[in-house]
Amino acid sequence: MSGSALTFYDDSTHNALLGQIRVYAGQINCADFHGKGTIDDYTQLFVAASQIANETKQMSLDVDIAGFNEFANAADQLSALFTSFIVKMESVSIIDDTAFLTAVADAMRRIANLASVFGKFKETILATSTVSLPKSAHETRLVVESVMSELHCAMGYINHFVDSSIAAAPDADLSPEEQSIIQNATATINNWNVLCDQGVSIAMANHPDIQYIQIANADLKNTTSALVNATNKLKNKLAMFGIK
Repeated sequence: MSGSALTFYDDSTHNALLGQIRVYAGQINCADFHGKGTIDDYTQLFVAASQIANETKQMSLDVDIAGFNEFANAADQLSALFTSFIVKMESVSIIDDTAFLTAVADAMRRIANLASVFGKFKETILATSTVSLPKSAHETRLVVESVMSELHCAMGYINHFVDSSIAAAPDADLSPEEQSIIQNATATINNWNVLCDQGVSIAMANHPDIQYIQIANADLKNTTSALVNATNKLKNKLAMFGIK
């Protein structure tokens, strides 16, 4: 464009996104990739972990809570009855001006838009000789530029992690202590697999917490019928007043 100029405009509405970019960029550090060894160091751990992940060995707490559910369902019915009555009472002697206000607001919106378009028309004509780029684009470039060296550094460690034949810095390998930790973690997972495979279950029948939940469950089962009965009586009385 002949005679055009390049300027930056301050797009402050993107400050939040630019802030996120800076935060994430600050978290990219090549040092985080040091001392991870290679994928081969984790072979046995991954094998053990995949077995427990694929065989779904999680033990569930199996306690009868049917009474809780029955009482909750009955409570929903009574709540619905009261809600219906509340709605009916709130609608008495109330003039709803929602449609009126909506129509006025829509008309004002369109009139305001006309004024905005007229004002912007002249501004656009006068600004055609200038190309404006958002200031945040330049600031983003600076942030990305600052982390490129960290990324290139990290790629050396990543390539070595995936393929141990690729040379890497001396601090890329696992320490003997870390190798021992991986071996212990593998043993723990395998022991858990054995425990589950043998069908060993956790007996909690005598635990006071479980006992109380079971007692409360039975109590709620007995109370549910009383709540349902009370709801039905209330329905009948409201029907006598012509409220359905």
